[in-house]
Amino acid sequence: MQLFRGTDRDGFYVGDVTGLEGEEIEIPGAVKVEQLLNRFWENGQHSAIPSIEKQKAFVAEQRKRFPDINNYSPGLSPRLRQLRDELTAQMRADDSGWQELLTLPEGIADERLLAK
Repeated sequence: MQLFRGTDRDGFYVGDVTGLEGEEIEIPGAVKVEQLLNRFWENGQHSAIPSIEKQKAFVAEQRKRFPDINNYSPGLSPRLRQLRDELTAQMRADDSGWQELLTLPEGIADERLLAK
């Protein structure tokens, strides 16, 4: 998995997409798309952890680059969405008997029956 972020010409963030490592992602309005997740632990070694002050400064700077942070919606890549939908369909088609073993919280069982 990887998180991709698109940036416009002015350096503002225009969208995030969760996808699969190695995917080529296009984000509408973005002139640049970068991968946000980096390996933290590799070959028994971990990356340095910045001080809390540096982390706070980083977050404050990042927040300025969201034109409307309250209406910023992330999405899934087409490949990841397809995988999710295929797995969901497989789970719904599974008639191995797992449904009889599952005890759903009160109220959810009624919603599930209505959805059928």
